[in-house]
Amino acid sequence: MRTRVRRIWRGWYGYARLMFLTVLQYRVAVLSSAALSVVWILLLTRVWTAVYGERGLVEGFDLETLIVYLTLVNLQNVIMSNSVTRIITERVRVGTVLFDIARPMPLISQLIAQQAGQSVGVCGFVLLAAPFAALVGGLAPPADLGAAVTYPVALTLGWLINTLLAILVGLATFWAMEIGGFTLLYQVVAGFLSGTSVPVVFFPGVFGVIVELLPFRFTGYVPAAVYVGQIDGVAVLRTMGWAVVWIVLLGGLLALVWGRAYRKVVVQGG
Repeated sequence: MRTRVRRIWRGWYGYARLMFLTVLQYRVAVLSSAALSVVWILLLTRVWTAVYGERGLVEGFDLETLIVYLTLVNLQNVIMSNSVTRIITERVRVGTVLFDIARPMPLISQLIAQQAGQSVGVCGFVLLAAPFAALVGGLAPPADLGAAVTYPVALTLGWLINTLLAILVGLATFWAMEIGGFTLLYQVVAGFLSGTSVPVVFFPGVFGVIVELLPFRFTGYVPAAVYVGQIDGVAVLRTMGWAVVWIVLLGGLLALVWGRAYRKVVVQGG
């Protein structure tokens, strides 16, 4: 049992380390992405400052808290950016996915490990960008001790949901060889629904209710809202419980879709 655990850990570590080193290799591109996020934070915070004017609280947010939220959620967005959709698409297109499937470590586990390595690598660049983001936007300590403790948990759950969704999108390549347009559409819609430009609680009426039922808010809004104290107390536990439910549902859906994709590979490969 111990040998098996050690072997699994070595596999996960190997894939994560490889992607971590790849991020360092493309550090200029990652820094550029972080810099663009700082510019976006500058634009967003100025627009929202003008929109708020002399208003006090709006859906529990005062202007200062909203600025911290917008700054943090967009820094998070850099960490959440994924490459697994592109990896699946490229490897299916050229046929090298057959070698991935033949490896002892399951393909889905390979992808999650690679995404983990990328996200850890990107974190260092986000920390470099954070002081500049704080200057053009605003950052502050967590709302309280509870927020400081639960924020990393909420961020990790959101990261896993985001990764599972990205893998599901990538698996569409097994049926449609070109999914560039669909991927771009998904990224735009998912980014908006995650609350990176507008907090989810600002969405009106039925649209707001629908967004609350979807998993996208966990990838952006929920961790940042926990950090600034917008979600606190029992609501944090309830929200994280729903995040776990979504992870289970997405994991089950992913297993189902991958099972069909795998059979498709076997049939096409003879």
